[in-house]
Amino acid sequence: MIAGTTAGPLAYTSPEMRSLDLLTYTVRGWLVRLENAISALLPSTQYARFNAAGMVRVDLKSRYEAHEIAIRAGFLTINEVRELEDRGPLPDAGGAVA
Repeated sequence: MIAGTTAGPLAYTSPEMRSLDLLTYTVRGWLVRLENAISALLPSTQYARFNAAGMVRVDLKSRYEAHEIAIRAGFLTINEVRELEDRGPLPDAGGAVA
């Protein structure tokens, strides 16, 4: 999966699909173990979770289109999308659609 050439039926998979395979079959189990270990150290009302979606981010255009859909559908605010993109909140947005 890493730094190798791909032949046969896998030759036409996208980098995103290979990243998803890596996450699903290798990394996810370790992330769950780490989440459980860290959560055990926190107060009972808190827990730790990794954002594995960052590992399988699609291209910029597709990601921005997904953000637009989320904002229009109302299940994410502008500031929540900005947080996903590692950007600070807008002072006037108030989390609402402009």
